[in-house]
Order: sequence, then C-alpha cells, then structure tokens
Amino acid sequence: MQDLSPTDFDAGGHYLSQNTTGLDFNKYLDDVASGLSLAFGFEYRTENFGIFSGEEASYGLYDENGVIITNPAVQTVATDSNGDVLSGSSQGFPGYSPDNEVDRSRTNYGIYFDTELNVSEAFMLAGALRFEQYSDFGSTFNGKLASRLKVTDNFTLRGSISTGFRAPSLAQLYYNLKFTNIVAGTSVPSLLSANNSTVTKAFGIGQLNEEKAFNASIGFTYKKGGFTATIDAYSISVDDRIILTDNFTDQTVLGPLNVDAAQFFANGVDTRTNGLDIVLGYGTSVGDEGKIQVDLIGNLNDLTIKEIHNGALNEFTFFGPFSQAYLEAAAPDYKFGLNLGYTNKKFNASVALTQFSEVTLQDFQWVDSPPTTQAEADALFPVATDVYEAALIVDLSLGYQISDKLKLSIGANNLFNTYPTPQFDGWTDQGGLADSVQMGSDGTYAFARLNFKL
Repeated sequence: MQDLSPTDFDAGGHYLSQNTTGLDFNKYLDDVASGLSLAFGFEYRTENFGIFSGEEASYGLYDENGVIITNPAVQTVATDSNGDVLSGSSQGFPGYSPDNEVDRSRTNYGIYFDTELNVSEAFMLAGALRFEQYSDFGSTFNGKLASRLKVTDNFTLRGSISTGFRAPSLAQLYYNLKFTNIVAGTSVPSLLSANNSTVTKAFGIGQLNEEKAFNASIGFTYKKGGFTATIDAYSISVDDRIILTDNFTDQTVLGPLNVDAAQFFANGVDTRTNGLDIVLGYGTSVGDEGKIQVDLIGNLNDLTIKEIHNGALNEFTFFGPFSQAYLEAAAPDYKFGLNLGYTNKKFNASVALTQFSEVTLQDFQWVDSPPTTQAEADALFPVATDVYEAALIVDLSLGYQISDKLKLSIGANNLFNTYPTPQFDGWTDQGGLADSVQMGSDGTYAFARLNFKL
C-alpha cells in the first residue's frame, strides 16, 4: 500500500480579492486665517474570499472497500494488519474538502471629511471624521483631532487623539480547515472552525465584531545645525482584539468530526500599548567631499492585556499563558539602533548596531497538558517559562562607485552570527529557533551586489 501512495497532492487552495473605487475632493482657502484646507470623499469596496477543494486523495478517509467515507454510521474505516486505522489524506496538511468550500463576499462604503486650519503661522488645528457601513456587520464612526505649535523656528510641539477600528477579515470569519498538530511527538487531528459554524457556536464563541481602538500621542521635533530630534509618546488601546484561541477538546462536540481539538477566531482580549519613539540624527561634512551621518533610533514599548473575554469558558483553554506570551512578545520592551554612515564621491560605508530587549515566552508544555485551575498554572510557570536574553547584532555594508554607471556593494547582516540565547529543548518551537525571537534564527547573511545604470 505504501508503494502505491502518492507523494504529492492537489490540496486545493483559497483566494481573496478586493476592488476599491474612490472619489476625493480638496480645496485650500488661503484667505481664511493663515490658511484652511478642506477635503472630503467617498470610497466603495467589494471583497471576495473563497476556498476551493483539492483532489479526493488529499482529504479523503477511506473505508475497507476503498470507498471514501461519507457516512461513518454505515461505513467502516480501513485498518492495517494490526487493526490500526489507515489514515487517509495528505499528511501534515490535508487538502480542502468540499465541506471546506467557501465563497463569501461583502461590500462597504465610507464617507470622510478632513480639515486643517492654520490659526496662525505657528499654530495649527486639524480634525477628521469618517463613517463606514459594512454589509455584514454594520457601521462604524470614527474621528481624529490633532494640533501643532511651532514654539520657535527650531522647536515644534505636536499631539493627536483619535479613534479607530478594524473589521474582521473575511478569512477570519470563514476560513476553516482540518489539519494535524504535533504535540510532544504525537499527531493531534485538529480543526480550525469558521466563525459561523455550528461547532463554533456549540463552544460558546460569539459572532466576530470589529476591533475598536483609541489612540493618543504627544511629541516634539527639534532641529539645530546638523542635529535633528523627533520624540513621540503614544498610547494605543484596542478593545475586542481578534485572537486565535487555544485548543478546545470537548469530544462530545468534536468526536463525530474525527478531530481531537478545535480552535476559533474570537474577539478575545482588550490591550493597551504605551510607548516612546525616539529618532536622533547628526550629519556633518568631512573634507571636501565626505559626509558623516550618525542616527540613533529607538522604541520603548509596554503592551498590557487588560482583559480576556473568555466569558464562561476556561481561561486557560480560551487564551492561556502560552498565547498571551506570544501576543506580548510581538511588542518587545525596547529596540535601539545606532547607524553610522560615511560617504564621499566614490566610497560609502555604513555600520548598524541594533540592540534587542529580552523576550519571555511560554513553551508547548501549556499545550501538552493545559491547566484547568490557577493552582495548576502556577505550578507550570517555573518549568514552562523561556527567556531569550537581550542581544546586539551588527550589520555592515561597503560600496564603491566603479564608474558613473556601475557600483559594487558588499556586506553582511548579523555580521557576528548572533543567535537567540539560550537554546531550549523540544518543548520550544524547533528548539527555540522558530519562536517569536528578536533577531530571527538565520544567523549571518552575506551579500554582494553589482548595480548597473543604463
């Protein structure tokens, strides 16, 4: 039988299309105060998402007569000489079956109004409003207020507040697939269930709604000679953030589907991110044709999960510490970069030093033996917590202008072949190398480029 098994499959696939039509108007009135800019417009968008099935062998489970199973109540699954089930479909990624097929569309239109008033040469006020209507989940109304004050010719203050939203994508609403997870070396047949399915509703997962955000920022810019500085503080609160849940394993619901676990998209968490962006630069001439540029860029970041909307569902099953850590690692505590550059008529060189913060993750022990109580979770934290140490990487690039039309460049990213440390055991994602770590896991990348200009 193994000799007759195919080694490649047409597993089907999916598609997404968007078509947008817009109409914008703007007018500048220079006789109102120190200038008034008005703009408004309309936008109409159509979206279409679909899944199409693959060949039968990519998704089918066969009975003892070699016929694909369509009615488990009357068909007996094929077994080998030891009585073990002969699993069908392509392994690892079973193909999309006719049951997975989707063809969903929606439309939305938006109307916006934007104005910017220069009250004086030094003071500006701006405001914007936007209304959008979606055919599948309703309407949303958002606004923004912003201001800028030029204190001196070199120093400017600025700030803004705004609301925002993100509609659930059609893929988040309707994507569905049976697949195989490998947990602790064991294959776990799993289901990613569409938001509108009866399975999703049976587990108490509600209809997906839009994510809602409130944003605020304040900062300044400064320029003096060859020195420039831009510093902005920000706060971003997102309510009803869409997440992929952890694994639900209730066999009362999942047993008839021949899967051991199921996951869902849900409006699962509220988050708040506070941070500071820093950009400092200094440039000066050296000799007749040389120039040195020094830039320091940095970001300080703190993402907090304010609330988890698990309702009556077990919080460790809905969105446990394993998933929470991945969400928080997407916004690391800090990242700083020092870029040094030198150029002259023929030669250029740049060195970039990037310092990454420590990253803390939780490993797959949370998935292998999910806790059901806080006491069980407290016992698991010490052994399942993995800390990737703060790290510095160096990038180098050298270039030489051979002629007016020809330039040679050589260099390396991650010059000193820095990897995430320490490396961990099999409970991490591929020993830690595929975790959400700071600088990736590919080590040094060396390159040489020859640029032609016709």
